[in-house]
Amino acid sequence: MGARGAFTVYAKQLARELVSAGLGKSIIRLGHEANGTWYADNVGTTQAQWAQWKAFWRKTALAMNSVSGADFAFDWCISAGYRPIPFSDYYQGTTW
Repeated sequence: MGARGAFTVYAKQLARELVSAGLGKSIIRLGHEANGTWYADNVGTTQAQWAQWKAFWRKTALAMNSVSGADFAFDWCISAGYRPIPFSDYYQGTTW
């Protein structure tokens, strides 16, 4: 669902609230410790799940920065030395 954009409305709502509170230039830490297994929202275990995770967070970042006044930076963080999944398989890129 998230990979198809089902939650972008919530991302935009959060962004609007942050902008209205004067926090439009905040650093947002999405999907922390993504390659770990201790959070339910980790990258998953298959290439298909990694691709869905990547699409979901990319859509989230794009939606948040589409809000007027938003200029968020996103901190994509992994857990060093744990599940050495190729970063390019789940990193969203920086072209927003």
